[in-house]
Amino acid sequence: MTRGRKPKLSSKLDRAVIDYVSKLRSTGATINTTAVIGAARGLISKLSPELLPENGGHLTLGKSWAKSLMQRMGFSRRRATKTSRKMPQDYELQRRRFLFEIEQLVYKKKIPDDMVLNMDQTAVRLVPTANWTMAPKGSKRLPFAAVDDKREITVLLSVTAGGSVLPAQVIEQYLV
Repeated sequence: MTRGRKPKLSSKLDRAVIDYVSKLRSTGATINTTAVIGAARGLISKLSPELLPENGGHLTLGKSWAKSLMQRMGFSRRRATKTSRKMPQDYELQRRRFLFEIEQLVYKKKIPDDMVLNMDQTAVRLVPTANWTMAPKGSKRLPFAAVDDKREITVLLSVTAGGSVLPAQVIEQYLV
C-alpha cells in the first residue's frame, strides 16, 4: 500500500513522464519544474488528452507536483560543471615577456598613447541557458547540452593608454 496522497497521474502516465524526463536528462538537457510540467503536458496531450483542462478535463500540473515527481525520481538541484581554465605553469614569465615586448615596440616605433588600446569583451546570450538542473542525488559531473552554446551578441569595450574611452562595438552574427 502506498502512503500519502493519491497520485495525479495514472501509473502508466506517471511512468511515461519519468522515463521521458530521465531520457531528457541523459542527453544533457536542463531539467527544472517548467521542463517537467511541459514534458508531462506533452505526453498527456498525446496519450490522454481528455484529462487536460483545455479538453474539458480536471488535471492541472503545478510546480509542487513537478517538485514531487523530481523528488520521487531522486533528483536534487545541481549546478552545471564545465572544465575550468588552466593557467600555464610559466604564466608570470609569459605575462612579463608580453608586456616588455609591447613596451619596447611602443618606445621603438614612437607609438602615441592614444593608439595603444586595451580591450575587453562581454557576451549576451541569445539562447537563454540555465546553470543548474535537476539530476539524481550524488551525481558528480553534470554536462549540460546548452551550457556551451555560443549564440550571443558580443560587446567590445576599449580604452587607450592615454585614458580615452572609445565607443562600444557591438558584434553580432547575421544569418542569411
